Amino acid sequence: MKNLSVKQKITLQSKLEEMVSGMPFAALVLDEKKRILAANKEALMLRKSSSGSAYYKKIGEFLICENLSEEGCGKGTSCPRCSVTKAMSASDQKKKVAKKITMRLERGKSEKNIIVFSISNLILFNQKFFFFFAGGAKGIEKRGHGTDPSKDRYKSLFDSMNEGFALCEIICDEHGAPCDYRFLEINKAYERLTGLKAYDVVGKTMKEIFPNDEMPTWVDIYGNVALTGKSVRFENYNPVTKRYYETFSSSPGKGKFTILFVDTSERKLAEQKIEHLASFPKLDPNPIIEIDFSLNLTFANRAARNVLRGLCGERGLNEFLPKDINIILKRLQKNKKRPIYREIGVGSEYFAETIYLTPQYNVARIYAVNITRHKMAEERIIYSSTHDMLTGVYNRYYFERELERYRKRRYFNGGVIMVDVNGLKKVNDCYGHLAGDRLIQKTANFLNSQFREKDLVARFGGDEFCILLPGIKKGEVETVVLRLQEKAGEILVEGMEKLKIDIAIGATYAVLSSDLDAAIQKADKEMYKNKIISRK
Repeated sequence: MKNLSVKQKITLQSKLEEMVSGMPFAALVLDEKKRILAANKEALMLRKSSSGSAYYKKIGEFLICENLSEEGCGKGTSCPRCSVTKAMSASDQKKKVAKKITMRLERGKSEKNIIVFSISNLILFNQKFFFFFAGGAKGIEKRGHGTDPSKDRYKSLFDSMNEGFALCEIICDEHGAPCDYRFLEINKAYERLTGLKAYDVVGKTMKEIFPNDEMPTWVDIYGNVALTGKSVRFENYNPVTKRYYETFSSSPGKGKFTILFVDTSERKLAEQKIEHLASFPKLDPNPIIEIDFSLNLTFANRAARNVLRGLCGERGLNEFLPKDINIILKRLQKNKKRPIYREIGVGSEYFAETIYLTPQYNVARIYAVNITRHKMAEERIIYSSTHDMLTGVYNRYYFERELERYRKRRYFNGGVIMVDVNGLKKVNDCYGHLAGDRLIQKTANFLNSQFREKDLVARFGGDEFCILLPGIKKGEVETVVLRLQEKAGEILVEGMEKLKIDIAIGATYAVLSSDLDAAIQKADKEMYKNKIISRK
């Protein structure tokens, strides 16, 4: 790390470690001398020996090779060290992501694992690094490491879903245009709905899985989500599975996207036969109503009456109709044979409505399908992408997104507060990590209760929280800090012998939005200073 001050090196080291710590696959960051600067738990499991630190070791020393000389062992692509070192050189020369390398990693005579290595360049603080990650590992031994409760909760959530779910990363060509995508994780419902298994999919690209499949539209859609952060919902037909799927996609971070989908083949078949169903709407199990062009109800089958029964008179009918129903009716009169689709919320339920004119063209028929479960699944995915799974407060990704929004304004005129939970390590050691989780949760709940609705409370990771207070006077920030210090000591944490919340706080004020980054660093420095003082 050339030309950096001690403070910048510490900040950079912290950012690198934070970047790799939350990744579900082995991840390391190397400097230009091929030395390891940051590595997560999954990466440490790949070492030949679990003893000793991996930091500042060269990647060749970290991975297994029968001959650790600079020339390598001569096995070529069958040796992790030789293959990765060669790929790093290629990445360095081409200044882009190196091609994926798949190999067998031998750990003793009886242990063999398939590892997929990928390497790309990374620029931070005008310094060049190599980002190295290994996915698709099978059966890697966890040398004494415990499981991460937050990851267990994440896995439990998505494995229990009825909807198919996948986490992917977009792959761009040399011009920065999306050309493919790689699967990072899928849940059990994805396997069930598509027939594809995780061990055949995770770590591979779409083109590798379906080399003859025409998929430019999917790549364009998902690429836009991953690169812009804009969510999208669409319906598509998969020629491989010969099924229709309704898909919702959002981005949990730059370059990545999630896929949430349900099999809608049966519903699609029903829509295709909708004119046939129109001949006997009374027998249809889905709600069907007919209205004239003055919005008078002329027909409702039993399923529709059950929905409308809980609503009040004309107002109830209006709740069952799309808000732009008058515009829809005008469009239908111009194009009588083309149906129009809308989604509406009726009470606590959601319906997908198909609106078309009857063969006589004198009334509009609305055919509704209950999609409440699917909408709730969408909301869970959106929530989990912006909120911390343990505490329920906003996560780092949402915080950075809001920070970028504030940067576009000229003035911020608000406070920045950094909070650190004191004694977390001691609680973990004495009571266990579940008790530590309760302490963090209690602190998050306390912080959430102390701020205005427009203030942003986010968990930075570990035991740190950051709060943005836009549109507040400078003197009021000091008042808020004093209130936090006073009230925190009154909060008890259940099950830990009357342990009270103890926090270290750092606060500052930013007038211009361009000063926000500096303000966060200043508040962070003050927080650590107060944390050290509290230990004395």
